[in-house]
Amino acid sequence: MNTRVYLSSANALDEMRDSPAESESDGDGDEEEDEGSFRFLADSVQKFGEIYEKIEGSKRQQMVELEKMRMDFQRDLELQKKQILERAHAEIAKIRQGEGDETDVSAENLSG
Repeated sequence: MNTRVYLSSANALDEMRDSPAESESDGDGDEEEDEGSFRFLADSVQKFGEIYEKIEGSKRQQMVELEKMRMDFQRDLELQKKQILERAHAEIAKIRQGEGDETDVSAENLSG
């Protein structure tokens, strides 16, 4: 690898940055420009933070609402399950009672 090429490039850039033409320009304008740029950057970061907080708050609120919906659904599901089991037990009891009555009736017919 030829490191001279990279060193030559780097030196040329350093020379351009340190050139007298650059140093002759008024430095006060650059400082004001830099200050304005930093202020703009700081404001942008601040706004980004505020937007991010709003989004995260909204996501948390949606998660809370989703969890409430899940709990309501679970409660309704358990209630339906309980009702189905109660109906099934009642049907089974009727069937068993009906079987007992039919057995009694057929025994009376045999004896009668």
